[in-house]
Amino acid sequence: MEKELRLWRDSLEQELVDLNDDYQEINKKMAKIRQQIEAIERLLPDSLEKPSSETNELDSKSSEPFTPAHIYWPAILESLIEFGGAARGDQVIDRVGQKLEHVLTSGDRERLPSGIDLRWRNRTAWQRFNMVRQGLVKAGSPRGVWEITDQGKQWLENAKHTQK
Repeated sequence: MEKELRLWRDSLEQELVDLNDDYQEINKKMAKIRQQIEAIERLLPDSLEKPSSETNELDSKSSEPFTPAHIYWPAILESLIEFGGAARGDQVIDRVGQKLEHVLTSGDRERLPSGIDLRWRNRTAWQRFNMVRQGLVKAGSPRGVWEITDQGKQWLENAKHTQK
């Protein structure tokens, strides 16, 4: 009887270990999904008219609205495709500026409080970071190189069909 009880206890302890592993894996998946939901919420037009903490920008004295972040995504992905799938970040940012010339606001064209860069250029770079987190732009590219993923190509294709 003692032997059976020990085997049963060992079995239950192993089940607890397995369940704990499953629990940890589920928590990781939940955290990733929460990040994706947060990123999507930041992309919704009604939530992005003013600067937010997600852009990591310093507070501006500007009262001008900024171009919503979701406008940058197609322009970044289209630019990467035009460059053959990958390009240096500064090339992509310049091309995004050309593509968005007609929608950038005066607030976008202001210098950041640091005086180092224009706000729209900084926002483009931060959107690239958000797109990496979503798997649309490759995370492991060489330093300074932006590269579209297959998922990014699919996202862009879906976005084009949704606009029609």
